[in-house]
Amino acid sequence: IAGWAALALTTGYLAWGYGQSQLAARLATEQLRAEGFDPVRVRAQPSMLLWMWRIVARDERGDLRVGALSTWHPTPIAFQSVDRPDHPLVDRALASERGQIFSWFADGMVGVHIERLDTSTRVVMADQRYGLVTNPTQTFWGAVAEFDQGGHLVGVDRFSSRPTREMGAALAATWKMMWSGVRLERRAGAGGPSSAEGTESNNHAISPQQARASL
Repeated sequence: IAGWAALALTTGYLAWGYGQSQLAARLATEQLRAEGFDPVRVRAQPSMLLWMWRIVARDERGDLRVGALSTWHPTPIAFQSVDRPDHPLVDRALASERGQIFSWFADGMVGVHIERLDTSTRVVMADQRYGLVTNPTQTFWGAVAEFDQGGHLVGVDRFSSRPTREMGAALAATWKMMWSGVRLERRAGAGGPSSAEGTESNNHAISPQQARASL
């Protein structure tokens, strides 16, 4: 009997979670379309707490909208824009073998920005599926494609950035938002640590100034 009870409980929990994720995705899709953004893919990712969801939506061009939603107390989502730069190096980075692997791994939810250095150019690709609810565009990991001055691809490395010092404050804020609704400032650009000078687009979530490991 105990086994059947446990099975019923876990099955019910999974069904409830699926229903909540579908509700979050539907509310996000309706709002985005009303705002003129036509998503081809919407993900509702569970956060650390029940009823709190990280929303990531992508259109055909690859532009993203990222936000947070409480299905316990739904409020209009303050989506933040992570638009893809129109640049040939971005296309080449995403079309490279490792760029394609990373994009597949991130389910296409890849935020991109360009950093120009003295002797090279970096295309920073961030996995926008996961991150802090309190700062939706700040992500935990990504990949960097580096090109030399001639535009030749030098390599693609991955990096990770775990904001451990912010986790306590983020959890407390998430708890409050779960019950009273999410009220984040809407911004056109993404947040997160500042990137190096020469950044061509400020729509990014993370900086590659981390220890990086090969893909």
